[in-house]
Amino acid sequence: MRIVDVAEYYSEGGGGIRTYIQAKFRAAARLGHELVVIAPGREDRVEDREGGSIHWVKGPAMPFDDRYGVLWNMRAVHRKLDQLKPDVVEASSAWAGG
Repeated sequence: MRIVDVAEYYSEGGGGIRTYIQAKFRAAARLGHELVVIAPGREDRVEDREGGSIHWVKGPAMPFDDRYGVLWNMRAVHRKLDQLKPDVVEASSAWAGG
């Protein structure tokens, strides 16, 4: 199963959400699923992880904490969702990602 998590508040420099998503990657690998996280980043790129990958979508930094980005280009997110054809979409953001 391919699970895509649109995670607006994921950051390598973050805390709780990063920890939660790392646990999801381990669970996906253990159970034979693929987890794809779509997260805001400084550039468009794909980073492979055990259990799946992170698809960084270029966007601006949050004004109050530059460790985090904003999913500003929702068309790019929608294109990724169309390309990935997930079985399940999780929107773990209350803002643009949701």
